[in-house]
Formats: sequence, C-alpha cells, structure tokens
Amino acid sequence: MGASLLVPWSNGFALNPGVLPSQYRHQAWGVAEGLPQSSVMAVVRDRRGYLWIGTQAGLARFDGSGLTVFDELSTPPLPDAVILSLAVDGDRLWIGSSTGLSVMEGARVDRVDLPGAEPRERITVLQAGAEGSVLAGTGGGRVYRLRGPRAEWVARIPLAPERPAVHALAELGDGQLWAGTDRGLWRLGPGPPRPILWTGGGGETRAVFDLLANPDGSVFAATESGLFAIGGAGASLEVHGIDLPGRGSAMVRCLERDRDGNLWAGTMGSGVYRGLGEPFVRMAPQSWPGLASLRCLLADQEGILWLGSFEHGLHSLADSPFLNFRAAEGVAGGAVRTVAASGGHLWVGSEGGLSLISRGRLERLPPPLLRLGSGVMSVLEAGDGTLWVGTDGDGVVRFRDGVMERWGRSRQLPHGVAAVLFEDRSGALWVGTDGGVGRLAGDRWEPYSVAEGLPGNVVTCLAQAADGTIVAGTMEGLSRMEGERFASWTTGAPAGPVTAVFFDPDGDLWLGVEGHGITLVDTTGAHTLDRRRGFPQRTVGAMVLGRDGLLWCAGMQGLTAVPWRQLKLFLQGRGQRPLFRTFTAEDGMASTECSTGTQPALTVAADGTLCVAAVAGVSCLPGGVPPPLPSSHGRVVIESVQVDGRRIAVDRPAELAPGVRTIELQFTSLAFLSSGEVRYVTRLEGLEEGWRDVDGDRKVLYTHLPPGRFVFRVRTITRGGLPLDDEARFELRVLPPLWRTPWFLALVGFIFLAAGPAVYVLRVTALKRRQVQLSSLIEERTAELRETAKAFEQMTLEDPLTAIPNYRAFGRDLERAWRNALRQGGPVSVIMADIDYFKVFNDAFGHLHGDECLRRVAAALSSCVHRPDDLVARYGGEEFVVLLPGTGTPGAARLAEQMRRAVEALQIECPRPDGVGVVTVSFGVASVFPLERDGSALLVAAADRALYRAKSSGRNRVEAASTPQEEPTGVYPSAVAGEGDVPD
Repeated sequence: MGASLLVPWSNGFALNPGVLPSQYRHQAWGVAEGLPQSSVMAVVRDRRGYLWIGTQAGLARFDGSGLTVFDELSTPPLPDAVILSLAVDGDRLWIGSSTGLSVMEGARVDRVDLPGAEPRERITVLQAGAEGSVLAGTGGGRVYRLRGPRAEWVARIPLAPERPAVHALAELGDGQLWAGTDRGLWRLGPGPPRPILWTGGGGETRAVFDLLANPDGSVFAATESGLFAIGGAGASLEVHGIDLPGRGSAMVRCLERDRDGNLWAGTMGSGVYRGLGEPFVRMAPQSWPGLASLRCLLADQEGILWLGSFEHGLHSLADSPFLNFRAAEGVAGGAVRTVAASGGHLWVGSEGGLSLISRGRLERLPPPLLRLGSGVMSVLEAGDGTLWVGTDGDGVVRFRDGVMERWGRSRQLPHGVAAVLFEDRSGALWVGTDGGVGRLAGDRWEPYSVAEGLPGNVVTCLAQAADGTIVAGTMEGLSRMEGERFASWTTGAPAGPVTAVFFDPDGDLWLGVEGHGITLVDTTGAHTLDRRRGFPQRTVGAMVLGRDGLLWCAGMQGLTAVPWRQLKLFLQGRGQRPLFRTFTAEDGMASTECSTGTQPALTVAADGTLCVAAVAGVSCLPGGVPPPLPSSHGRVVIESVQVDGRRIAVDRPAELAPGVRTIELQFTSLAFLSSGEVRYVTRLEGLEEGWRDVDGDRKVLYTHLPPGRFVFRVRTITRGGLPLDDEARFELRVLPPLWRTPWFLALVGFIFLAAGPAVYVLRVTALKRRQVQLSSLIEERTAELRETAKAFEQMTLEDPLTAIPNYRAFGRDLERAWRNALRQGGPVSVIMADIDYFKVFNDAFGHLHGDECLRRVAAALSSCVHRPDDLVARYGGEEFVVLLPGTGTPGAARLAEQMRRAVEALQIECPRPDGVGVVTVSFGVASVFPLERDGSALLVAAADRALYRAKSSGRNRVEAASTPQEEPTGVYPSAVAGEGDVPD
C-alpha cells in the first residue's frame, strides 16, 4: 500500500482538508446530554479552556465531560435565557441576550447599561475588536465598543423608521469598521455610517449575517443569497460571488477560519462547506443530519471545529489519527473480518463481500465476486498474483487472470469455513478451516485434521518458525508440523484456545491465548502477561511487527502498541515495564472491537501503514506511526470545592473552621481532544503518602480531616499509566479547636504564672478545707475531658453520610489486625466492594438520591457482620471495605456473597446500560497469613485487583484472589480453606 492508496493526510491537529467528511471524529450534544435547548446561537471558548454555549433557553458551560446550565433562575443577573451572542475578553465573558447585555467574571454576573439603547434591546452580535476591545451590535441598529466594564457609543445605522438589526461586525487592519445588517453592508466611520453594499438585481436589499476579515484587507460576507468575497477600497470595491456546490445561492449564516487557513461556511438548510481557496466542498453527509442548518461556528486552539445547529444541538469535528473505511466509504456491508495489503492496494473482506482500496479509491469488486453466497473470512494475494478468498461456508475462491474458481470439499478442502489463509516462505499456500488445515498441492488440498495430529479441528491461526516449521493454533491448543504430521506443542503457555501466533526477529514465539493476554515463549520458558498484571487486552487476536520496533496487538479491547524489545526484557525480568498504548473508538478507530479468529486481520503495508479489521470497518494508521501522547496542555483544573455541602472559592487557599465534616473536590481536564485518553490520580499531602488512581471519576471526598495544613494535588495520566506534565493544586488549612491553639495555651500559662502566687496566699486555707471536694471535682472534670476527647476521636473515624467507620478507621483497625495475626499466626481477609454503575445512578436521579443509595447500601453491608472485630467501612465515593481478622478465603467469600444478595434484595431502581435495572455491588476478596511486619497495603491492593476482575467480568459478582499472580507478593499465600474463623 503506497502513498497512492490513502487520501492526503496531515498529522496536525487542525481539520485536514484532504480527507472525506466522514473521516472526522464527530460528536454531538443535545438536550439529552444536558444542553438547555436544541438551537445553539453562539459558541466561544474562554482562556481557561471552558466552552460556553448560548441557546434559546439558557447558557451552558462544557468542561469536556458534562454541561453546567446558567439561566435566569440559577443566575438571576442574566437578563433572560435567550442567549444570542457571546464573546471573551480576558477573564470576562460577555453575554448578549434578547433583552440586554451582561458580563460574567468568575462567579459574578453583572448587567451592563448601553448608552442610548432601548431598555430591553437585543444584543445580536458580540465580536472581538482592536486592542483587546469587544464590539457589540444590537437589534436596534446600534454599535458599541466594550472596554473593560465600560460601553462606548460607536454608531447607529440611520435608516428609519425600522432600525436594521446588526448581525455582523468586522474591524479591518486599516481601522475601518464594517457592519452587516438586515439592510446590507455598512461602513461605520470615519464620518457618518454609510452603506457600501448592496442591492440585488430585483432591487431587494440583501441581509448580511456574518463577516470574516482576511489579512490582505479583503472580507468574506455571509448573506441570505450566498457567500461573497469583497476586496478593494472606497468606490473600487469588488464583489466576487463564491459558488457552493449544489447550492450556490444558499443562505449562509456563519463563517469561520481554522488555524490551517481552511474557510468554513455554515448555511441554513444546505449544511456546512469547507474550502481552502476554491472550489468548496460540502461537508454535511447524510450521516450528519444535525448539520443541515447552522447558526454559528468556532475553530478553537485545539483544532476542534464547533458547530451550533438550528434545532439539533452542538456538534464538533476533529481530525482522527486513523483513516476509516466503512459502509459510508463504500466497504461491502456487515462486519469486517479480514484485511490484507499487497503492492499498492488493500483488500477488505466483510460479511457483505470483498472490497478494494487502490490508488485512493475504494470500490466493491464486480458482481461475480460479490455473489459468493457467504461472507468473506480471509483474503490473500499470493506471490504469483493469484487472489485467494476464504469464505464463511463456501470454501475458498481463487481469482486468476480474471477467472473466478471455487475450491471446496470436492478438492479435499477440510471444511467450507476458511477463516485463515497463509503463504509460507517457499510460496506454498495453507488454509485454516473449521475442519483442519489444508495445504495446496497442485490442484488439490492435502488435509490435516485431528487424525493427522492436530489437537483440534477449528484452526484459528497459522505461522512459520525461523527453521521453516509450520505452526497452527487451534481452539484446543497449539501444534506444529513434525515430518508429514502435526503434533501438539506444549510450551508452558496457559491452556486454552490459541488466538494468535507470531515469531519475533529473534525467532522466539509469541502467543495469544483466549483470556490470557500475551505470552512469550523463549529458551527459559513461557512468560505470560494478562490484564491482572497490566496488559490492556484480555485476548490478543492478531499480532504484527510495525515500524520503530512496535508490536501491534489487536483484540476486543482495541489496538495496542508496545515496543517489542522492551516488552521482551520486561517479561524476562531484565527491564522496566514498557508503555502500552491502546487505541479505541474514542481515539478515532472505526470501532473498539477488532476482528479475531480470522487471518489476516492485521497487516502492515510497504509504506508502513498499519491496517486492522475493526468489525465496523477497516482502520488505517498512515505510516504506522502512533499519534503523539495525549497532552492536557496544562488544562487540568479544580472546578469546585465543597465544605459540608457549601461551595467555597477555588482560586485561593482555604482556611476551614474546626469540626469540618466533609470536603469534596471536583476536577476535570479541559483538553477536549484527549479527554477520553486520560485518567486522574490524586493526593492529599499531609494525609496521603502516595497517589490514588481515581480512573474516570472526577471527584474525591475526605471526611473529618484533623487540624493541619494540606495540599490537594490532581494529575492526569495516560490509560497506560504514563504521567503527563499537568497538575492542579489547592491548599487548605483546617484550624484546631480553640483549646488547642498556641495563643490560648500561652494565655493560660501567663495567667497561671502571674496570678498563681497571689491566689495561693489568699486561698490556701480555703483550699485545704475543700481538698476533698476539689479532688472529686477534678476527677469529674477529667472524666468529662476524656469523654470529649473520645467523642472527638470517634467523629474523625466516622463517615458522616453513612454513619459507618471511614477510611481512617479501617486503616487503624487493619494495622491492629495485622499485628495480632503476626503474633498469633492467623489469617486476615479484606473485601473491597464497589457499587455498579453508580455514576449512571447519580446522573439519572441526582446526588441527593445518590446519598440515600449510599446510606442504604452501607446499612445492608453492615447488617451482614456480627463479630466485634469485623469492620465495614466506607473507602471513598461508592467504594466500601470490609476487614475480617481471623478469617480465611472461604469465609470471606461466603460473607461477600451474603452481602451481594443483601444489596440486590434492596431493589433500588437504577437505569443501567446492561438492563439489570437495580443497584448491585461487585466484590473482591483477598486473604493472607502475615509473615512480615509491613504488607497490609499489599493485601488491600490484592483485594482491589480481585474487585477489578469482578467489575470487568460482568459486575454483581464476587471474585477472590486465589492465584499467586493476584496475591500481594510471592511471600503471602492465600488463606487455605477451613483455616480461620468464618463470619456468621
């Protein structure tokens, strides 16, 4: 596949004019996603990175994850909820509505009076002007310049009696100010306003809706009768109409230029057009019905194009690192099963037939090949130019010299399902079927099945070792040719269906085994890396070596790239863990799920382009070069801090009064292009020693912090765990109680030293008489102080929401149980529990119902434990933890199952995507016999890994850490059955 195969490509972030519209990453937000109304009138992005959307029912702020609505009820200073225009000026957001102008700075919103304007005059346009100012146009034909908080009069369109609304403003480099109105185009100053354009052939005046100034002094004008370019000066202005294909005279409502110089024009009814010069290309295919009618456009600093539509919400277009070929681009319908590169073209096989990409074109092959009667499972262009196609039931089809010929069981093909095609280094053709392996000999197939030594007849992959040996993977295991027969090959790899076979440049074997990630087989044995140990894929369905030493692995979790040499050293115990990069539909692939069980499903072309069969289409990575690592561009921000439910300022350190019960911090990344590629880690310095991975959750909760100084830090990391250079911090101080402050103690000491001798002299006699009474009083007060201290300590150990012990109480009791187990030799068990789809519950019913759900789940879990040393605690968010001293794995697992049933019996309604319909909880169990002083944290980590497996295996289940790989270290074996007490 040479450069001629793919359409022109750019690795930049701006929208590439050389690709088909359907290649862009397209997203949409409507009322269902939180937009207050479906007609978007204005869009701007502020200096911090928030996107602001003006609609006819309120203002919305987008943070990359969700929308926050501001309207006349939530934000009373807003004139009304019909937002017509927006502009950013430093930290100010100017808001133009149907009844006036307001400005938002931080959390404050103020009305702005415009001199000479009507009391409720519409603000129809806000536009950046010269020297950091903002220009404002009104529905009454007035124009103002906004500098800081002040509004200065500029001009008024002098037509009467109806003042034409100002829809567009453009300030040119020579100081000219142009205004687009209902009554054409006007020049405002020097001197009085005067019309400069224009009247149509029938005498009607054309409305001008948007203006876009060019560096050369020319202007693009969006009008009710098309798009025009205007150049020249004074009386010599030249007007040039620009043809928009299919609708040359469409009503053009908005214009924008992206950072690569592409001009975008949004129309009413005809979609959006893109052009770098002429001709323009229409960019609204049938798959984007919401882009037919547009009101506004914004090209932001990340290279995203935001499109505000009429009645179809907000849309975004951005470049994808992948080129995708799906049904929309002409691929034969159904799931794509196979992809093979040869020379300058690419073969794509799917359930609907065979397609060809050649010289930049994608086409389905002529009808004779499409009438195969079954889908295409595999395809191979042999060295002699013969095209072989494996089908899903009709055997193998050969194309040679324009003649199609079927090769089925009549020629000894083992089975009609031919999912694997492979050509060895000698040029011999092999086929893997559901009935064994076939090797082409003359005009017949030599069959190999279980009778000839295969461990199973369903063949999933074929490869050739360095010594020429043919290796076959089957559903029953691995085998290799020995003489004229196959023989099972025991490698030490996990047992199970073999899904992929690959030999690296050193001649060592790599295997994909269903459910077991990836396995290296070398002279020292088999080394397996699965999801429990950090490999991104559950099952590897295809492997290929690409450019820069990258091993590419395709599976149901996407497409993973890893430096094969680093991975090999790591598996051999001679190097650091490499960085795994996994790409999914969120990164621009046709679909996350790649095809497995067929060969070839992953291929590298001569120019390095990587192509993978991705079920919903074939995804190609031009040049085989992964996109740059995601960057948040310093845009991780702490959005809000709530103390006991009260929001406080986040732009300065906080000083909190004694007795604070809860502190909740919410954060996000405002780098929208990489929002799906990052996770978050947090740390509260002064309380937590290490970083906590909160994954996709964007908030953390702390309860009953002790007095002291703390610094909350949040960072972004890649999905592979690589830290990004991006951090936000928030400092806070919890004040001590009055009686613990230094000045109070000093005052007490001073009073005692100053007044002590005098009091002693004056009252020594009285004190002797009352010695007995005073001793009794001291004892009484001491007891009260002990009770107060005990109550205060209890507060710091209790979760205020659920009234059960908190994370600190669990940590204290875990260390105590660990020490006791070291002395007595018993086991310790930990159960990690996490509410399934709790974010879905919160999004559907709100946080008040979410809090009630947490309380009911906590009560259900607590009702299942009865021993005094057992502990149920809230771990944080929707996670709970159970400590069971003296309990082994069987007892802990039984208790976890009892808890699972107790929560399920609550029948709390939840609109889950898996259709279960009620709130459930997943559990991870781990048990150890402590042998060393330190290690309790490793026990918790083992339980957490078991919980992760429960979540990834379907949720609402109990998983126990029962294999050595899942234990805290190799030192602590799991608690064996029957040892330790079992909870009631």
